[in-house]
Amino acid sequence: MGNNIKAVIFDLDGTVIDTFEHIVQAFELVLPQFGVQKTREDIRAVIGKTLEECYREFLPEAVAHSAAELHHETQQSPEMYELITVYEHLRQAVDTLHEQQCKVAVLTNRSRRSVDLIFAHTGLTDTFDAVVTADESGAPKPDSAGVLMLAGLLDTGAREMVMVGDTSIDVVTARRAGMAGSVGLTHGFGLRRELEAAGADYVIDSLAELPSIVERLNNGKD
Repeated sequence: MGNNIKAVIFDLDGTVIDTFEHIVQAFELVLPQFGVQKTREDIRAVIGKTLEECYREFLPEAVAHSAAELHHETQQSPEMYELITVYEHLRQAVDTLHEQQCKVAVLTNRSRRSVDLIFAHTGLTDTFDAVVTADESGAPKPDSAGVLMLAGLLDTGAREMVMVGDTSIDVVTARRAGMAGSVGLTHGFGLRRELEAAGADYVIDSLAELPSIVERLNNGKD
């Protein structure tokens, strides 16, 4: 039995935009100021949570907020913004999904302030039909609050939406919200084995594959 997919919901970092160096280099600059050194693998493993939650993994809770604020400030230089790029095939995928009568949206654990700055830099401001950040939802992924908010904004239901993301957090979000399915992407922060273990319906290597996967989900899984 097929689905009636009306919307595709994208995670942001590691899914829509390549922010690996933008994020990791900021951690590498901030953490030593609090007397902590972490490997890139340590940092990669926490990405997907809110920035403050990430810092709580490495620092005492009393200083995590200050570290997150310093992290954000560190990322504001022109040199740091130059490290952000839009993944290949994103715009073609969005256009094809629109042709398939699917709305497209972003659900991210970033703040609204951060998203607006990045969208302005990358030219993505008018790309999506809706964007919900942790500021609007009041609860970060994997909580389903953001999915339910997007359902209202897009005039659809969770069972008519697909989640696309690069970490297990995105896959868990889709399951908790009762979405039609989830698609994992390997070009971001998560690993294929992590996405598969979390229960992603499909795991792909490029956004170029996404429209055909959405069609397969719409027609029922193989």
